[in-house]
Amino acid sequence: MFETNPINEMRNFLVIFLIFSSITLAKSQSVHDSGPEPSLTIEPFTQKQVQISKVNYFLNEDWQGGLIQLKDDRNVNGYLYRYNIFTDQIELRTVVDPSPVEIISIGVQKFIHSDFLVNEESISSGYFELIVNGDCKLLLRRYIRSNEQDYRVSKILGSSSAAPASTVMKEYYIKKGTEPAVLIDKSKETLLNYLSDKESFKEFLDKKFLLFINENKLIELINYYNKI
Repeated sequence: MFETNPINEMRNFLVIFLIFSSITLAKSQSVHDSGPEPSLTIEPFTQKQVQISKVNYFLNEDWQGGLIQLKDDRNVNGYLYRYNIFTDQIELRTVVDPSPVEIISIGVQKFIHSDFLVNEESISSGYFELIVNGDCKLLLRRYIRSNEQDYRVSKILGSSSAAPASTVMKEYYIKKGTEPAVLIDKSKETLLNYLSDKESFKEFLDKKFLLFINENKLIELINYYNKI
């Protein structure tokens, strides 16, 4: 008879879940009945889970809407749930509404949600890793770049048989106050262009020989700017 090791099987797939108690939910994250304490709005997120294990650990693998009734008679809704039979736990899946959020910490990394300039006529918004905090922030934005379009063209032309690929790209931004974040190309000229409002920083940067500006150098320069 075929036997499976549930622990080893569990390592073959990723389950993003949050174990929570009714007390924690009532205090820290909920869309609940009106009360004196402010609440953080968390929006439901729906995504079909990819089955990469032959063992079905869930009563239903799909994330489903539901309702929690707390012992103090308050209701918690706006979340997606599923029951994990193997761990005997109810799992919850959410995405955070960024509008009331100042900073989100995930492990040792901190993130903010900010507007940013796409070009002179367009503004978008998204999440940035907060590298340096202060009146002037140094931010790191990640995005996915795919060669899918180039792949389709080359396939039509018969010039390539390579499969499409995606790459995580990194870009650095600076954000002053409540202004939209601005992309910098890690050059001395760009920093002078955006940070020349402080004459002493401009003089400091003019005197420095900067052939190549890496992240550590950016951190040093933005920290100096904030101290002036």
